[in-house]
Amino acid sequence: SAMPPATPPATSSTSAPHFDGMRPSTSGSSDIGRGTAKVAEKGTRTLYVMGFSRREPVDRTALLAALRKFGEVNGARVGEAEALVRFIGAEEAKAALAALERGSVSVRRSTLSGRWAASDLLTDDALRACGGTPLPQKPPS
Repeated sequence: SAMPPATPPATSSTSAPHFDGMRPSTSGSSDIGRGTAKVAEKGTRTLYVMGFSRREPVDRTALLAALRKFGEVNGARVGEAEALVRFIGAEEAKAALAALERGSVSVRRSTLSGRWAASDLLTDDALRACGGTPLPQKPPS
């Protein structure tokens, strides 16, 4: 009589691998979700733009005018020597980044460069975080 009670655990243990088989796909999809969260944490449409001349400060209007040709700008935080510029979409940001990397964006005789921002936030803290520590002054080339 000890044998029949042992059978249900055996059936549940055979169905357990089936559930385990299901679990990876759900954890897989949650990993995908987590992956997108990571992408969203890093700026997906915000660029850190640098290279402003100290002598001729770049103002918001001039900067946005130079970048608007790549797509609609959704917001910007402009500092003394750098800025965060958020576009309405990732494609616009990619196009602007490609131009910045080619050195084909200039404002007031300053050729600007850029990279992906750490996030899509446009706060002073976000701007400082992107800038990191001030870079040693390079002699003009």
